Amino acid sequence: MGLLAATLCFSTDAGQSEKRVPKLPAGLLEMYENTEYKDMPYRLMKPKGYDASKKYPLILSLHGAGGKGTDNLRSMKIWTENLASEALREKHPCFVLVPQMNNIWRFSAPQLEPDEETLKKLDPVWDRFKGRFSTGEIVQNGPLTLSVELIELLSENYNIDPNRIYVLGHSMGGFGSWTAIWMEPNRFAAAIPCAVGLVPWYDYARFKDVPTWAFHSADDPIVSVKYTRAKWMMPRSLHG
Repeated sequence: MGLLAATLCFSTDAGQSEKRVPKLPAGLLEMYENTEYKDMPYRLMKPKGYDASKKYPLILSLHGAGGKGTDNLRSMKIWTENLASEALREKHPCFVLVPQMNNIWRFSAPQLEPDEETLKKLDPVWDRFKGRFSTGEIVQNGPLTLSVELIELLSENYNIDPNRIYVLGHSMGGFGSWTAIWMEPNRFAAAIPCAVGLVPWYDYARFKDVPTWAFHSADDPIVSVKYTRAKWMMPRSLHG
């Protein structure tokens, strides 16, 4: 997963490129089936040479703000292209699920919202997140809920290994990755969030047994590296 993690880390989702439809290599879209689930567009790449008698892992890929929309194109990022490379498909056959949303990666459930006292104790950088990801309201058809439902549906039709379901994402998709393992730590085998941290009012102890490989550029101009370097993000043993 080293190459994949590196490309995830160095890809960009800066505001100036959010509305630009990516130039996708010829043949790539043929590998990713274009469809939708409950009005949520998604693409699915199946393992090369799929054999129903074998179990396969599944990777849930979450795009950043630059992938928002309904075209089922901007959600395709450089790592989804790399996952479709002949070498990786031969060495690591798997399903790759690429949903697209037009809001925020959230579950259809009330999300935790920090109280004023908690917020006062935190670094001011977290002020921008108040009410943005966690409104305390129930979201109808939250894209993370739909993604989990979709994984369950796909598992009924394909031989997907329930012990090898992974989630990764960049920027807003990185936040979605943290949220996914926070909400459902028993579903995901591992996560690779990039360029964003877990909001501190979400207790990381809930997913302490989920292997997580986090990446964040020290000079990220969009989302401060403080979000990933925050003390509560790492096991106590790493802080002495």
